[in-house]
Amino acid sequence: MFKKNKIKNPVFFFFILLFFFLIPLISQAQTSIGSHIYLTTTPEVPVAGKLITISLSYPLSDLTRARISWYVNNTLQSQGVGKTKIDVPMGKVGERTSVQVSITTQEGKFLTQTIALTPSSVYILWETDTYTPSLYKGKALPTQGSTLRLTAVPTFIKNGVEINPKDLYYTWSIGGVSKGDAIKGGQVIEVPFDKKSTKTSISVSVANANKTVISKENITITAAKPDVVFYENNSVSGILYNKAIPSVFTSPKKTFSFIAEPFYVPSSVFLAGEYNWKINGKIAQSSDNSVRALTVSPEGSLIGAVNTIEWSITNRALFGGVLKKILSLTL
Repeated sequence: MFKKNKIKNPVFFFFILLFFFLIPLISQAQTSIGSHIYLTTTPEVPVAGKLITISLSYPLSDLTRARISWYVNNTLQSQGVGKTKIDVPMGKVGERTSVQVSITTQEGKFLTQTIALTPSSVYILWETDTYTPSLYKGKALPTQGSTLRLTAVPTFIKNGVEINPKDLYYTWSIGGVSKGDAIKGGQVIEVPFDKKSTKTSISVSVANANKTVISKENITITAAKPDVVFYENNSVSGILYNKAIPSVFTSPKKTFSFIAEPFYVPSSVFLAGEYNWKINGKIAQSSDNSVRALTVSPEGSLIGAVNTIEWSITNRALFGGVLKKILSLTL
């Protein structure tokens, strides 16, 4: 009969079991060591036609003594000891660029990591609700207290096909303050222009569903100053918008009609404001059934003398509460 062998050293037996238990863990740590390679890009989001800097870090070894090779679209672009950065030109919007780095550390380990970059683009269009005359060919400008309507216009191309902007996610920031989480299809946003600031910064970040393609845009919008311009209201030709009346004006006519046009006043103010005309400090009645029109005749002024004509609009929504224009008129 066989005799049972007693384990004389249980501690030794414990370490034997521990060794076999740790073998798979040791193997796993060696194969996943490449996950400690970090590649960062500057700027964070690639821009079509621009250079992007890719920086390498690996905390488990001294990279200043490592031999590093960089490949762009499988072509060797740069190599050398301690070469931890590379500048890579981006292609067109939607054109994918593959960057691979290979490292041979001073300890003799070979590691590799790859990053794929696909530039996209986004532009911010803006419009505002301020008033301009009907025949004005310029763009309405924002003023303090007006409303800005912002539209993000992205161009995202994946696998040669442009992604529908409604399928993208938009994160807006106004004046450095986030307007909330990313919203699918949130291309358009309306925000008030701060009454206490003459400038506002706008930024939008756009991404696809899995955030493999991202683009950002930042703009700064400066508030204009509301202004009032006087134009002659000719009984034959109508309003002569081609020539503004200067602040000091001598009329060739004894009876003179003109109109006040308030440029860049918020629409809410324009519709609900209180309008007043004054001639030499006294309240005057508007004419032609318009609060912005006035006719001055010898009965209401002194011929040959300088008459002070004032038009004003009052509304608490205005910055300062009132907007006015003064004209020195001689008949």
